[in-house]
Amino acid sequence: MTAIQKKKGEAAPALSDILAEIGKKAAELDKLDTSISQIIARVETGLREHFSTRITHAFPFDSDGRVLTFGKWEGKWQLLIEAGNADAPPSPLSSCPREVRCEVFTDGHVESLIRGAVAQLEAQLKQRHAAIATGTALAEALDGLPF
Repeated sequence: MTAIQKKKGEAAPALSDILAEIGKKAAELDKLDTSISQIIARVETGLREHFSTRITHAFPFDSDGRVLTFGKWEGKWQLLIEAGNADAPPSPLSSCPREVRCEVFTDGHVESLIRGAVAQLEAQLKQRHAAIATGTALAEALDGLPF
């Protein structure tokens, strides 16, 4: 058995031809991955313009328990990939492997994150209103105590 499979009666392509084809495809792949990185930066900028609060989207059916998050990491609001392991720090999406950067778009995770933001923001608003009501009641109770 040869390293390169060929059809019966056909000559195997020259190794130089195969390497040339690999070079072309690798260059195209690099160009596409650069475009995906630029899109990530554009999406992050757009999300920062709309809000600065943490929102999340769990990857459905992901055995690793990965979560796509828009959150603050190292002083900057950005898209992050968080692993199911709570001890592992998040990874900025822009620094993740190429396959992960591609997957969050092709599998609809970024869109799901954005679509789910409204419900998450509503829950955060409800929590903040409750915190203000409880905190105000405590502060008023403390205001009346003698020193």
